[in-house]
Amino acid sequence: IAVALAVLVIKEIFNAVGNLKLINTTGHVHGALWHGKLCTILLYAVMVLHLVWYNMPIAVSYITVSICIAVMLMSFVLYTIRNLKYKK
Repeated sequence: IAVALAVLVIKEIFNAVGNLKLINTTGHVHGALWHGKLCTILLYAVMVLHLVWYNMPIAVSYITVSICIAVMLMSFVLYTIRNLKYKK
């Protein structure tokens, strides 16, 4: 779970800095995309699942957290590609 938190913090910091630079460069605010919304939904769903199912098998916990990390990384890459494209 510490890995998920680290990925989330790094992703959010890099996206925030990248988006601020993009706004300064283009003068436009670019909204959230589907993968960012999916990432948020999965993050909340995994947290609620862990709270509700407090004696969850460790394998299920690892699988759900791994899926969440994968979607966070995908979202980070897709936002980075989008920001680089708009920067040009």
